[in-house]
Amino acid sequence: MVLSIMEKRILKSRLNGFLFLIHYMQNSNKNKKLVFNKSNTGIEIKNEQEIIYMWKKFFSSIGIGSVKVDTILHDKKAALGEMIKGDVLICGGQTDEPIQKINLLLYLQYEEVRKDSDFSWHDKHIDELTIVVNRHIKAGEKDRIPFTMKIPADGPKTGEKHKWFLQTTVLINQSVDPTDEDELMIV
Repeated sequence: MVLSIMEKRILKSRLNGFLFLIHYMQNSNKNKKLVFNKSNTGIEIKNEQEIIYMWKKFFSSIGIGSVKVDTILHDKKAALGEMIKGDVLICGGQTDEPIQKINLLLYLQYEEVRKDSDFSWHDKHIDELTIVVNRHIKAGEKDRIPFTMKIPADGPKTGEKHKWFLQTTVLINQSVDPTDEDELMIV
């Protein structure tokens, strides 16, 4: 794609305005003065590392290069009424991020034709486990958090019309919450 001179100026102006906004938001509580250059292009970049860090924070907040989660089940097979055990593996992204808690949601997906729905598969919330973390995970850090959850004694076994899932969500303030989903075989 070839941009005209005018399009390039507009793009440069918007990008510099965006950089200024990020810079202002990052430094508003630090009582730092913002430095403008004489042209109308926005801010003067004095410290390249600050700009790189701000971009990393921005991209992490929209889910690019942010915290990743993987739920590792010790055994993907379980019987009704049994306990399932596993670990939630959290891998830090490009920047430090504050983790509030981890939600583990056990749900049943079942097939049923209904007049009030266009879909034949439906989800039923079975159980939920919340693990309070309240700490920062550092960039590149790995943490394993063990958990145990009970499968209800009454309910359908896994089959053509019934599937069981465990969904893990890591709650991070002002960011896209990373999730993982694992299928369970209930026998």
